[in-house]
Amino acid sequence: MTRSLLLIGGAVLAVTVIAGPALFPIVFGDEFEAGGDVLLALAPLHFMMFIAMPGGLTLIALDRRKLQAGFTAARLIGAVATIAIGHELGVSLTGALALYAASMAVVSAGIGVTAWRLSGRADASGVASAP
Repeated sequence: MTRSLLLIGGAVLAVTVIAGPALFPIVFGDEFEAGGDVLLALAPLHFMMFIAMPGGLTLIALDRRKLQAGFTAARLIGAVATIAIGHELGVSLTGALALYAASMAVVSAGIGVTAWRLSGRADASGVASAP
């Protein structure tokens, strides 16, 4: 399942990064052309969340609700902190959103790796075991 999510999500991310900015003014009009930059800043975030979503459900299924709550708190703190830091540093809106996306991608990766390890899909060396 994880491999399928990586392949599907990776393909959608590639199309978004390659074609998204060029299509943005065509679909939404010239006044929204700058939205293509925001799309590029947020695309990795949505890719990581797409892959990590089953991990969050796995943590809940494994009765690791406190761990899942910790990751949810990290998402909230990361969102507020990165946008505030971006504002304080005087970066553009797109730059602040890129900081936000990076922090959310890190938390999503943490959820995915944690769920993968706790679900028994990895042996002691961290290598995936046979299903």
